[in-house]
Amino acid sequence: MPAQLRHCDQVMDDPSAPECLRFFLRVARGQSLPGGLPPLFATLKRDFSGRLLAPVALKKGQRVRVTDAGRFGDVGITTDLDEAAKYLARASVDELENFSEGR
Repeated sequence: MPAQLRHCDQVMDDPSAPECLRFFLRVARGQSLPGGLPPLFATLKRDFSGRLLAPVALKKGQRVRVTDAGRFGDVGITTDLDEAAKYLARASVDELENFSEGR
């Protein structure tokens, strides 16, 4: 994991980031799209227990859905892969990997 985690706006402008991630962030951070946000899924790089709303910790390697991109540079994530809006935790994009539009 990088020493300093990047703001999602930095990732959005990074040509080395996956295109599905960059597209999701562009839409989530301001470009409107009919029908709302496109689906985005990722895998956790580490066990995650910071700022959880859920009663259980998220585990390294677990597949999650990205639900939004916040103004503070983090993204919302949930283990409910069918949930498009409600998140269980906030994470940096740099704490996620294996981004895709499919589960």
